[in-house]
Amino acid sequence: MSEETPPGLIEAAGERPSVAQLFSQLGSEAVDFAAAEMAVMRAELSSRSGIAKPGIFLVIVGIALVFGTTIALPIAALIILTPLIGAWLALLCVVGSGSITAFACFKLGIHQLKAALKRPDNHD
Repeated sequence: MSEETPPGLIEAAGERPSVAQLFSQLGSEAVDFAAAEMAVMRAELSSRSGIAKPGIFLVIVGIALVFGTTIALPIAALIILTPLIGAWLALLCVVGSGSITAFACFKLGIHQLKAALKRPDNHD
């Protein structure tokens, strides 16, 4: 067996593998390599997901608390303002201030998105 002939490709002693045999071996080794890489990626993803689960849970809890606080703030404002200015006027004040704040945030966000997406060569 010569040094350049890979083992397992020689059918009879002294034969050199054909180009077709070499490409066939290359294809099968590429498939084996891809399968091994997928196994490594699955194992890595599995270990990372175990580490990330507590963080994901905490982020979800934080988002829920933000939504709860966002709901509780106008309710608290209504409860505080109702004895001072009456229920209808308190409702009007809370809804009006919330609407103005939401509109301002929306307009500012749109302005910043447009600025971020604007091409550097466009000086409008």
